[in-house]
Formats: sequence, structure tokens, C-alpha cells
Amino acid sequence: MNVILVGPCGVGKSVVGKSFANRAQLKYLDFDALGIVDMKERKGGKSPFSRTGLNFRQSIPIIMDTTIGGHVLDIGGSTVFYANADNNERLEQVLWVKETYAAQIMVLTATKDTLANRFISDKSRRITDFDAIWDEWSNIAEPYWRQCRDEFIDTSFLTVNEVTTQIEIIMNSRYYEQS
Repeated sequence: MNVILVGPCGVGKSVVGKSFANRAQLKYLDFDALGIVDMKERKGGKSPFSRTGLNFRQSIPIIMDTTIGGHVLDIGGSTVFYANADNNERLEQVLWVKETYAAQIMVLTATKDTLANRFISDKSRRITDFDAIWDEWSNIAEPYWRQCRDEFIDTSFLTVNEVTTQIEIIMNSRYYEQS
């Protein structure tokens, strides 16, 4: 079982991802953290994990082929699709990951107000910083994720446990449909 969690900053990808990975006994992978390690190892060289050099055909096999069992991969929502990127090529890469690794993409979302409150409280940032992130997410990233997602889950009024349970139910029903 491979699950990819995406969504805007502050939606709860990391917390939910770790919770679901623990419950389902899967390996939790933070794409951004893996990218930082890869970029340090390349000493300034272009990394397939980086926002500008993103290449799933190179980066995903490094992390998913070297671990046993299923994965929960946490990918920042605007890491993949953003202004001035070749988003159609990136969409093809995401679809390649889905097919190659039988991955289910869960897009976590929330209302703008909910995310703004979480962003400000969790990141100690200003609302003006959030506005730019929200605009990029809602106008560029989200429409592309809608094209390749398996589920959209609104976390606005749900606890981490409730979102984790929802993903668990979805994944279990898919497992039984395939059996």
C-alpha cells in the first residue's frame, strides 16, 4: 500500500501522515526532508527532489525501491505544481508514480480561513506570507492535484484522528475492492 498525501501548508499532512503510517504499519517519508538531505549530498548540484529540478522518475525510486513494505509519502502541495513550472510534465510524472507504485493520492485541504489560522499559529509567520502561498495553491497547484487525486479530504473541522480514520477507511475499502 502506497499513499501520497499532498495539500497546502498548514493542512496537516505531516501529522496525519505519521499517524496513518503508524496505524497501518507503513514507512513515513517526508519528501521535503529527503530533498534537503539529497541536496546536501550533491553539494549544490541539481537535485531531483528540489522544487526547480523536480524529477519523480529519479527521486521516487531512490526512496520507494530501497524500503520494504508500503509507504506514506508527504509531499508539499506547491512543491510540484507552481507558476513558471512545466506543470503538464509534472502531472505526467505524478501519474507515472501512481501507476508504477500503485499509489493512492489523498489531497488534504481546508478553508482559507482555517489554513490561515493554522499557518500563523504553527509557523509564526505573517498573514501576508500566507496570502501568496494560498494564491499559488488555489490557482495553480490545487487544479493540477484535482486531475490526479484519488480523494479530497477537507480537514477544516476534523481532528487528526478523524482524518487518519477517514484515510484508513478509504484505503481498506480499496484493498477489498482489489481482492
